[in-house]
Amino acid sequence: MKTIGKDVILTLFIAGLFISNIVSLLGSSTRTFTFSPREEYLRLAEEAYRWMMQFQITPPGTPWGWHLNCSEAWGGLAGYYTRKYRWAALYGAESFYQLYIASHDVGWFIELGVELYKITRKNEYLKAAELAAQWAMRIQVGYSKWLDEFKSFYIAPRKVGRSVSWRYIPGVNFPREAAGAYTEGMFVFSGKPPFMDDWGVGEEFAEPALWIAPEHVTPIAQGLLKLYEVTHNKTYLTSALRAIDFVIRMQSPEGGIYTSYPPYAYGIRMGDTADAALLLFYAYKVTGNKTYLERALLACDFMLSKQVARGKRKGALPHLSSAGGEWRVNSFFTGDAAATISAWLEAYEITGDEKYLNAAFNAGTFVISMQEVGNEPLWGARLYAYDKRAIGGFYWVYSPGYGYIAYQFIGTTTSAAIALLKLYTKTRFSLFLSHVKLALRWLRETEIYSPLGRELELPGLVVYSDPHGLYKSGYVPKYGKYYDEIPGTMSGDPEQGFCVAMAAAGPCYLYLELYRLYSEIEGG
Repeated sequence: MKTIGKDVILTLFIAGLFISNIVSLLGSSTRTFTFSPREEYLRLAEEAYRWMMQFQITPPGTPWGWHLNCSEAWGGLAGYYTRKYRWAALYGAESFYQLYIASHDVGWFIELGVELYKITRKNEYLKAAELAAQWAMRIQVGYSKWLDEFKSFYIAPRKVGRSVSWRYIPGVNFPREAAGAYTEGMFVFSGKPPFMDDWGVGEEFAEPALWIAPEHVTPIAQGLLKLYEVTHNKTYLTSALRAIDFVIRMQSPEGGIYTSYPPYAYGIRMGDTADAALLLFYAYKVTGNKTYLERALLACDFMLSKQVARGKRKGALPHLSSAGGEWRVNSFFTGDAAATISAWLEAYEITGDEKYLNAAFNAGTFVISMQEVGNEPLWGARLYAYDKRAIGGFYWVYSPGYGYIAYQFIGTTTSAAIALLKLYTKTRFSLFLSHVKLALRWLRETEIYSPLGRELELPGLVVYSDPHGLYKSGYVPKYGKYYDEIPGTMSGDPEQGFCVAMAAAGPCYLYLELYRLYSEIEGG
């Protein structure tokens, strides 16, 4: 009989500690589980996705979503609401007659639908993802006949305070260099300005939003790659690879990814660089094309060259892009660091080069420094230790000129938690797991989560939801209010307002990550 070697015994011992830590730390971090933790996290992921499905624009007869007669909009995800349940029509401006569909929302929706289908085999999720994919390909520059319809006529929306005005322009032509990109999204109207009616009365029609940026391209391309793997439909693969070619054209010789087209308008953005690296790694796995691997590693090395090597912000990365203001260029965003962690861990997984693991570890120490920990014996911020609603949330950004900008967005917190969870599985450093536990407590045990819904009548659509949504978009401890309650914010007003995918997609991704982790532990 063979004897067990010391290395095997050590591996088993470490695995036992790993399982013990997961169960003790995560298992006690949220409300009492009705089922096993694995089943509970899947239930929460499905709850988030099905909540989003209410807002997918669907053909008449579809058993979910908002049935509009505007076929160009089918598959898109209505964005968010603001004051008195009006549609958010343009960056926080309101309208009863115009809504905005964002491309990154649809990309997340595709990927999450595919992941849930793979786990549950519920066809509804796959159908929702495929419908969203059809919408996405409708706005792909250079490969869409629908986009060509706007060469001679376009209604340009303009934000005026919290309202929208419109003007006619001769038409739009997309540059050849942008071929393969998905535009920023789509505007959907009920009637043509200035002769507009309520939803369901006027003639509904759609037109593309014009900004072209990698942040809207990478989520869709990632979703289409995953959809291709499940369906084997090469149309999805072809569209994704065309989008990836655009992303590569947006990469600087040093490896950074520019914020938008044209490339030099705002400069490179760190978060876009990390997201592009993750997309390129995945494309390499799907296709075996080594060009994608080389480009992904170039992006990872660029990020390494920019990481802060010492001092209080060791491990952080500068934002670099001036989109949104010059103050952002040298500021350190939690979300940027979280995205680079995921990219570097992929690089380490593929190459085995420990420089990527070390960089990810250092970025992780910066990320946990951005979490409000209150009186917990953890490594983090203690700006609002007295406020229970703040404890566990991650702050948005640290700016050398301003200090902490203490907005706790749900997307920031969930992306940070996902990155720390991945870091823990690679390093077994239990401090990372403790911070995930605290983030889960913030996510599940504060009013950020509002599972009880009632029938709400919105312009053209009836949904079941808390008036603030399934998840609020964030919390601002300075004001003691949730983000959607603060006048002047993107979605906020004293009366109500909520995001759709921007608030629910992050939790859905995190719950799926936890589901996969527990599946490994339970051997499922």
